[in-house]
Amino acid sequence: MIEPNGKARVVHVQTATKTSVRETLLKHADLASELHTDQSNLYTDVGGEFAVHKTVEHGQNARGGSGANYVGSEGQTTNAAENFFGIFKRGMVGTYHKCEAQHLQRYVTEFEFRHNTRSGLGVNDGERAALIAKGISGKRLTYRPTNGNRGSSAVH
Repeated sequence: MIEPNGKARVVHVQTATKTSVRETLLKHADLASELHTDQSNLYTDVGGEFAVHKTVEHGQNARGGSGANYVGSEGQTTNAAENFFGIFKRGMVGTYHKCEAQHLQRYVTEFEFRHNTRSGLGVNDGERAALIAKGISGKRLTYRPTNGNRGSSAVH
């Protein structure tokens, strides 16, 4: 989800269903807001709960017939969310290569932080570093022994 100010809220959903998408949207978005989505059936019901729901038709029958429609009839887009997801996918393939589902929320949270603290939103490197330091304050990373290794755990 991308706010009009450009900030993202990213949530890993195990399986995208109408119910899980609705729960996520209702938890993280204000019903008084304007919801912009593609024409997926996942959004048809919950879209009616928002003040306004506008869609963009990307498919083959989109305006002009090219399937390359990125702006709806009233100027609405889903470009910001699609751009974020594109950067996330390239990062996962190009940097991390593999991610187990149980860790996916950690990865999307990292990309959310990068997106929300980018220079385009007026955050400089010093401010970003201070936010990172603030976020790790009072926390420590521990590694539990695996099933085959019952020895003591290392703390790093």
